[in-house]
Amino acid sequence: MIAVYAIAKVKADKITAFEDVVKELVAKSRGDQGCISYACGSVQGKENTYTFIEQWQSMEDLKLHTQQPHFIEAGAKFADILSAELEINVVDYLA
Repeated sequence: MIAVYAIAKVKADKITAFEDVVKELVAKSRGDQGCISYACGSVQGKENTYTFIEQWQSMEDLKLHTQQPHFIEAGAKFADILSAELEINVVDYLA
């Protein structure tokens, strides 16, 4: 099993647009093969900063997720919404 945490820094005037894209992305991603959990929320104490927190059965499942239309479409929309590139971190569990 692996986890992902991704940090999104959102333009102040694009918060609503970001949240709209995320709601659809989360709902569809939860149905992807190998998805154990998939969520996104605002980071306390960090203005306009959100974090995706995901768990996947395998790296292969994560790679398949990144090829899904809903993932690709969200990424294209984020180009105009984020103030910095999405910081994606993949975590290999120790046990």
